[in-house]
Amino acid sequence: GATSEDKWLWYWWTYSVADTRFLRSDPLMIIVEYWSGIMGFLQGYALYRFLKGDVRKAFAISLTVGCMQFYGCTAFFGTEALVGFKNIRPDFFSFYVKFWGLNGFWMIMPILSTWCYLQVMKDPSYDVKEVLAKYFKGPLKKSS
Repeated sequence: GATSEDKWLWYWWTYSVADTRFLRSDPLMIIVEYWSGIMGFLQGYALYRFLKGDVRKAFAISLTVGCMQFYGCTAFFGTEALVGFKNIRPDFFSFYVKFWGLNGFWMIMPILSTWCYLQVMKDPSYDVKEVLAKYFKGPLKKSS
């Protein structure tokens, strides 16, 4: 029921024109989207812990949230594959760019961020503030 006056809905409209499950209030879509919003705040907290130098706690939070996000996306993609992608518009842009491209990074990022955390944790002398000060000048610069 969104109209041209509902500009705040346009972001979701771009998804719903490719995946009609958004238009029907599909129970799986509601729960996946609801939890994805909550997980975004948790990942923000993980980033905060990381920037404070608590890399291990940040990794634990990020890994847990990443596993949950990966599971939700697996259900999101898997259920649609099981019904033969009947809810996805068959044009190239909707199927590959919107459905796979815009949603696929939610499966790739948990794996990538886990790998990055593991690389950082290999170095016991890693100092987040020192690295930030090296690459970013200004308020993040370490004081002497």
